[in-house]
Amino acid sequence: MTGDLESFTDIDDQYRFQVKLGDGKKLKVEGTCIVVVCTEEGNKTLIRDVLYVPELTLNLLSVGQLMLKNYKLLFDNG
Repeated sequence: MTGDLESFTDIDDQYRFQVKLGDGKKLKVEGTCIVVVCTEEGNKTLIRDVLYVPELTLNLLSVGQLMLKNYKLLFDNG
């Protein structure tokens, strides 16, 4: 989820519903989008079906959702 409209390459505003955050706060979803993510190596990848939540001040990333979509994640302590 993101509230940063500038990071989108495409937005589909047909999806409008609410999400509930961990603190119980409910926020409006105003669409889904495709977001371009750049790696430290300079590679770019697309993440599809990202929720656009204008009230979010930070981006939230669901590791579980990415794994369900066959993304590969590497966590490094370095």
